[in-house]
This record gives sequence, C-alpha cells and structure tokens, in this order.
Amino acid sequence: MKKIIKYIFEWITKPERHGKKIGRPVVINFPITDNCNSRCVMCNVWKDSVKGELSPEEIFKILSNEYYERVEHLGISGGEPTLRSDLAKCVVSILEALPKLKTLSITSHGFHTSKWRRLGRLIDAECKKRGVDFSVNISLDGVQKTHDAIRGVPGVFSKVESTIGVLQEKGVRLQLQCTVSKDNIYNVTETLRYARDKRVEIVFRCATEINRLYNKDVIPEVFLDFEQRSYLSDFFRSYELNKQTRSLSRKLYYEAMSKWLVNGGKRPMPCAFQREGVLITSLGEAYACSVSDEMLANVRYSDSSLELEKSNVINKRKIFNAEKCTSCIHDQSGAWDPLTLILFKLKSHGKIVNILDVVKKMFSSIFLIYTVLYHSVSSKIINKVRASTIVKSSSSYVSSVLVVGAYGGEHVGDAAILGGVILRTIEKNPGIKRVYVSSFRPDRTKVWVGKLSLPVDIEVINESERWRFLRSVDMVVYGGGPLMELPLHLLKHFSTLYVAKKRRGLFCTLEGVGIGPLKTKLSSHIVKKMLGLCDSVVVRTEASADFCKNNNQPYILKSDPAFDYLEYRRKSLVSTKSDENKIVVKDSMISVAINLRPLWAKYSFSPSKNLEELQKEYIVELSQFLKMFYDENNGNVNFSFFPMNADQYGMSDFDVAYDLRDEMGHLGMKLNIWHEEPGVDEAMEFLRKQDLVVAMRFHACIFALSINKNNVISLDYQVGKDGKVTDVMRAHSENLDGIFRIDNLESSKLLEAANAMV
Repeated sequence: MKKIIKYIFEWITKPERHGKKIGRPVVINFPITDNCNSRCVMCNVWKDSVKGELSPEEIFKILSNEYYERVEHLGISGGEPTLRSDLAKCVVSILEALPKLKTLSITSHGFHTSKWRRLGRLIDAECKKRGVDFSVNISLDGVQKTHDAIRGVPGVFSKVESTIGVLQEKGVRLQLQCTVSKDNIYNVTETLRYARDKRVEIVFRCATEINRLYNKDVIPEVFLDFEQRSYLSDFFRSYELNKQTRSLSRKLYYEAMSKWLVNGGKRPMPCAFQREGVLITSLGEAYACSVSDEMLANVRYSDSSLELEKSNVINKRKIFNAEKCTSCIHDQSGAWDPLTLILFKLKSHGKIVNILDVVKKMFSSIFLIYTVLYHSVSSKIINKVRASTIVKSSSSYVSSVLVVGAYGGEHVGDAAILGGVILRTIEKNPGIKRVYVSSFRPDRTKVWVGKLSLPVDIEVINESERWRFLRSVDMVVYGGGPLMELPLHLLKHFSTLYVAKKRRGLFCTLEGVGIGPLKTKLSSHIVKKMLGLCDSVVVRTEASADFCKNNNQPYILKSDPAFDYLEYRRKSLVSTKSDENKIVVKDSMISVAINLRPLWAKYSFSPSKNLEELQKEYIVELSQFLKMFYDENNGNVNFSFFPMNADQYGMSDFDVAYDLRDEMGHLGMKLNIWHEEPGVDEAMEFLRKQDLVVAMRFHACIFALSINKNNVISLDYQVGKDGKVTDVMRAHSENLDGIFRIDNLESSKLLEAANAMV
C-alpha cells in the first residue's frame, strides 16, 4: 500500500509524469562500450572498433553532476560490457556518483562465463553494500541453433547456458531478454518454455532501428510483416507469458503492444525517456534515448546541468518526442497513469477476474437477448411487408454473403474449412461476387484469408460490424466449426441469425457444421433454435445428423467442408519453395509426421480423469510406440512434428510438441519440429511426402486423409467416449485399425497399426 500511495503522490507532484515538462533524468541508459564480439543479424555495432571510452574516473565525474541527482535506475549495455576489463571499477564509480540509485542492471550476451563467475558476485556485493538492487540481463534470441544463427557465432548457446547456471549459482538476480525478428518469431514459444524450465523470467521485445547500432540498413530485413506481427500480438496476450512476467508495467506493455502491433495508431505505451531519461554513450555523448539520432551534448567535456537544460536542447527533445515517440516500437517503458495501473491490478486479481468475467458474460447475454427481443417486436410488421420478397438461394439474388462462426481463433484447419464453406456457397450461388467474414480478431482471420486461393473477393470485418453488414448482404452463412458447449458464443450467433432471418428476411444456412459436444440443456436449446432459423442445414458428422434427427430438423449430411477446399487445391497444387526453417524430409528414410494438441476439459466426459496427468501418460505411451517402430526399422526413421495450431489462442500445439520431443530424447530419438504456421498448400505438400501420419487434431486427420486414406493413425482427444476424430476417420479412412482414443492408448497396438500401413 505504501508503494501505491508513493506512486500516486509522485504522479501528482511531478509534472514530468503527465507530460507537463522535460525534467532531470530518473533513468539512464549507459552503453558502456560499443565494442562487441557477437555478430547479430539485427545490429552492426560489432563491425567497428571503438577506443577512448570513458574511464571510471570520468564516469564518476559526469554522474556526480547535479543534473543526475534524481537518478534511480541505470542500465549498462553495449556493445558487450564484459569486454571492458575495468567494468567492476566503472560500476563502483556509478554507485558512488549516484546516491539515490535504487537499481542497476547490466545487459550482456553471456558468452564470457568465466568473467561472469568473477564479476557477478563482485558487482552484486558492491551493490548490496549500498542498498542497490542488481540484475543481469542475458540476451537469448532462441534455443540452440536459432540463438547461434541470430548471434552469428556458432556454439554460443552453450556458453549462454553456462553463464545462466553460474549467475544462478552465485545468487545474482537474472533476467533473459529476447529480441524478436523475422528470424525467431516462430520460436518465441520454445524460448519462453526454455526460460520457464530454467526458472528465469524472460522479456520479449521487437527488433528496433537504433542509430548507435548502425542497423538502419539491416532492420528492414528483420522487421516483422503483418502476419508475424499478428502472431506476436497473440503471443503477447498469452497466459503463459504473462504468468511468468513479474513487472506489472511489463504486463501492461504486453497488453498495449498486442493491440498496437495489429491496429496501429499512436503508441499507447509510456516511455520514461520522453521526459525523465537520457542515454550517455561510452564516449560521453548524450542522446534523448536509444533510438534518437541527434546528439544533445557531449557531457564528457561540458557541464550536464548547463548543456542538457538549455532551452534549445529542451526544444530538440520536444520536437523529437512529437515526431518519433508516437511511432516508436522500442520496449523502453515508463510511468503508467495510476488509474490504469490500479484497474489492471484489479483485473489481474484471480477472484476479481472471475467476477468481472461473470459480469461481462451477464451483460453480453443481456445485450444479445435485448437485440433479439427488439428485433422480434419490430419484425412482426416488417415481415408482413417482406413475406413475398424473402431472399432464397438463387444466383439471381445472391451477390454478397456474410459468413459468421468461430472466426478469430482459427488455424490452418479452420482456413481450409472457410475455403470449403465459400466454395460450396459459390457452387449453390454462382452470382456471388463478395464474401464478408465476421471475426472477433480480424488480424488473425486476415492472415488466413490471405493464404486462401478462391475465385471471389473476401473481406474480413470486425464482428461488431456484423449488424451493419446485415443491411447490405443477400445471405448469411454460419460456416464450419463446431456448435459446442460455449453458451455465450452460441447466443451471439443465434442473435445474428435471428436478426438476419426475422428482421432482414435473409436466406440463412449452416454449412458444414459439427454439433457437440453439448453438456447442458441451455446450449442444446440454443443450438436447436439456431437450426430452426436456417433454410438449409448441412452437417459434417453422423453424430451431428443424429442430433438433427432427434430434434426433427431437416439436414444434409456431407463431409467436412475442409475436404472440398483441399480437393480443390490438390488439383492445382505445385511444390512449394523450400525454406530453411521448414522440415527437410530425407527420401531414404521412413517419414513419420506427428500432430498433437493439448487436452481440454470441454472435450472430457470423464470427470475422474486428471487431464494433466492423462496428457503425460499418453505422451509416454506414444513415445514407447515410436521407439519400438524406430528400433524395428533400425533407426531409419525421420520423425517430424507439424503444428495445426501454432499460436497461443485456442491452445497451441507447441507445448505438447516439446513434451513429446523431451520424452523421445530420453529414449534416444530426435523429433524435428516445424516452427512456423503452415499454410494450407504447405501443409498438403509436407503431408504428401510422409509414409505415416499420427494425427490428433481433427483437421490434422482431414488434411492427412485428403492426401492418403491409408496411412493415418488417429488419436481421438475426446475423453470418455468417441468424438469427432473417430467419426471422420470411420467415414473416410481405408484402414479402420488406425483409430485410437487418447485415454486408451497401447503402444503395442499402435505398432501393429503402423506396421500394417508402412
């Protein structure tokens, strides 16, 4: 409570905090050397050799100036600080010069383990004598070869691991820092997992153009494109990242950054360097911040308080703030306004989160019910007028379509579904010229729409806009995906169909849906009402057909619409270009592709089963099978994991992949992991080269079956009874002995099935 009161008091009493003026620094960034023996792809500082750096005595003289009397944090960076033989002396000078200093950090690439064995304990002791918190930030841009490639020096990952171990052994506070670029964007989940296993906090930032690093020419090559920003945005929102993040300010940064990455606009994150920070180089040059390219003064040869507080210097900073700060992607942060912090803190509290979630759902439900009731009253009159002109499925009427569903959380399988839904809709209505897809996360849906190849214009809209588009489209399609135990989701789409049908008189269809699992009467009731609003219902499984039969709902049973799109693409598919990040399959080896997904309580009909334990058990059993298969084929097997869901929303496949890789590693096998989001064509081309596919996700099975109906082993993830994976395999596989349930795996039976296929 004292900290909160002090924070609010400082916010109120310090005009710098809320943009009133530029004051003396509270934070200093001090790149103590520009020399570096790393060769990072996002930095060119290592190409030059710098001499004449500030001595410990000069550092003390500069920082003793009254201009720095308020400094509470100083971050030493580089170059590589440990290349300075007098680093410890420099730190002592800093500590003696800044009596109000609270925290000191050193950012290092971590190559020099022996130096850190000595420096870590020494510097930590000096800081503790003065009551200063000390931490070391180790740069980690990936695991194993990924980190080595980005750092441009083979074998340095093992050195970094050793340094991490030494610092932990010495009790030095440690943080890992990952700079995200095109070269490691799809390794962030693995890097986070590594840090979690090491019990070290890690922070992520985007590669940034920094003038003193001379990286203006290389940054465009590593900047993230829209698809990659969307992926990172999703990662920044992930539960796992925020759970291991200690700083409330950093959590706020991730939340704001996740939106800014895809929505653009003015930078929403505060930055201390706008008004309360300064950067001093190893040669004594002062800049507003890391990304500033205009020197304010050389404090090596001048009085900081006289030079940096000149009106023309202050004006330079104001101009820089106005021109650069609103679009700066650097992760330098600052003081958030107290109200934002307090509200975020409340939102982060477990019990309050649950209460707010209930309240949110309650109000959302009330709003949706109100929408339905409002339109049901007004539609009585309107429907009389429209009765003779209600749109029917006809090419002469339908030129634009609104597709709704669970879009915004999709992966490559959902992209194929969407493609199939649109193909079927065009087949029935050849006059369609434009399709609108409603999404609760438009950036993710735009990524997948961009990977489709269809003979119609597709526009992704925010789902909040769907009411407006209902006024102009000719038809509404609930496309693909399951109608399952998600009452609020069901109610949302029921209201859309209700308004479309009752208010607008539009032709409404459900195309290629699966029904279930449904566990409550409420969800079952909403689904029945949704079906009743539709002029056409096309379901994709026998279980869904049974639901319709039991409720006297006319239906058509067809295969999952993903099959339609995959067949459509298969006819024109050409080999995709190779990429070093993708898995290379050796022709001389037996190729086995594996896809797994995390277990989810929504798909469990066995309350006694602990899903976390079950997941560990099935991975062990699966690994035993793979080991037997590997040994029977004298090790001539290439195992590859391919993700169907690579991002964090909707439960990423990667965590399970790493669990399987670890277990297989204990048994002497290697698992290659495809660390990207495969497009439809890429996934098909990859599966075409496989001798055996072990598939767990529903659409992993569909993709594999669309290539070869005779080499797929399926693992049904519905616990307690057969689910949709079993349904699709029974309908399409030519080898029914390859169907298994995840809660009843036996390695010997898996081996029998595999041997019959290969």
